[in-house]
Amino acid sequence: MAKKRKCRYTQEELNTHEEAVRLRKMTDAQLVGVVREARMAAAGSRVAQDGTNGNSPTTDTSGVERLLQDLSDGKCKGVGGGTAYKIIEYARRTGLIA
Repeated sequence: MAKKRKCRYTQEELNTHEEAVRLRKMTDAQLVGVVREARMAAAGSRVAQDGTNGNSPTTDTSGVERLLQDLSDGKCKGVGGGTAYKIIEYARRTGLIA
């Protein structure tokens, strides 16, 4: 595959490229700091959006419940009853389902 000429990049592609270069030049400690800040910001925005801290049951859990039901029915290759039970218990503990 031929290399794309820089003059043909859109402004969005140029901005993305510049940010990627900036991240690649960071030390490990700097990179970890940036990732931690991004995670904290994402968690903060999630709390601001839905008013929860991520540990309370959501109002629409039908997708999660369907997934857990399929796991316990054995529809997923390699996931046995014990594993499905552990996943369901984890979902209850973390508040994904009631």
